[in-house]
Amino acid sequence: MQGWFTKKSAGKYADVSPRTVHAWIHELGLRHSKVKGTVLIKKSWLDEFIESFEDKGAVDKVVNEVMKQL
Repeated sequence: MQGWFTKKSAGKYADVSPRTVHAWIHELGLRHSKVKGTVLIKKSWLDEFIESFEDKGAVDKVVNEVMKQL
């Protein structure tokens, strides 16, 4: 996999639209670079951004259910 994405290729990688990637940049602070008007997103930045929204509550729910059964 390449090291850098455009909005379009980042969207394909993350299975979202380029408009969603645009919103992530402008509304949620997705890290990016801009070279002569082209927005570039490093793969590792995109991975870190998505991972930051991990639903940690889901793990807690499973643990709590298991603990109830003990």
